[in-house]
Amino acid sequence: MPKKSHLFLQRSPELLREKFYSLKQPVEIAGLLEISYSRLIYHIYLVTPEERYKT
Repeated sequence: MPKKSHLFLQRSPELLREKFYSLKQPVEIAGLLEISYSRLIYHIYLVTPEERYKT
């Protein structure tokens, strides 16, 4: 898993779709999103709803 996260996913939509449908564990979601599992957990449980969505 890359240490540097990207604003955009780097894999093709077809590959992302295939991998999405094969997910079995939460850690696999982090891998698909190209972020660490700890960062995923941080954003799910610790970031307040007001801080989550910015345009």
